[in-house]
Amino acid sequence: MTARRRVPAGFGRWAWVAAALAVTACSQQVACTTIGCTSQVVVDIHALSGKIADKPFQAVLCVQGDCQMQAGTISGSSAMLTVVKQIGVNGGPTFDPTKPVPVTLTVTTRDGTNVVDAKGSATLHKLTPNGEACGPVCFQATLQLSGSTLAEVSTS
Repeated sequence: MTARRRVPAGFGRWAWVAAALAVTACSQQVACTTIGCTSQVVVDIHALSGKIADKPFQAVLCVQGDCQMQAGTISGSSAMLTVVKQIGVNGGPTFDPTKPVPVTLTVTTRDGTNVVDAKGSATLHKLTPNGEACGPVCFQATLQLSGSTLAEVSTS
């Protein structure tokens, strides 16, 4: 005599199928890390170290007309001095990451002496630190000051 398993009331054949699909779906979820990132444009201003060494300065970095001021002092032998502008936050302009964005940089000393007015454009590179299937997605570019030009730094 074969013993028959009792199926709980209301738990028919389709319920078993649904349960099997749910288990399968759960086992296919992607495990995501939680590394954060910020959409931003970074400018290396190390080229100014000889011009404004030990002098307080103010740098205004604008990306697509949205500007951010940063103050500082260049002293010692800093390997990379940067000015950073976060983009796409706090009601700032939206941007098309497939097109270069205009970037300007103005640096003045505390007494108002203009040190540099530089222009360039930045190609934003997509960054997915947790993988394509997980957020966040950020867009970043790095530029280097060269005379009055902001030149892109290769990311490869």
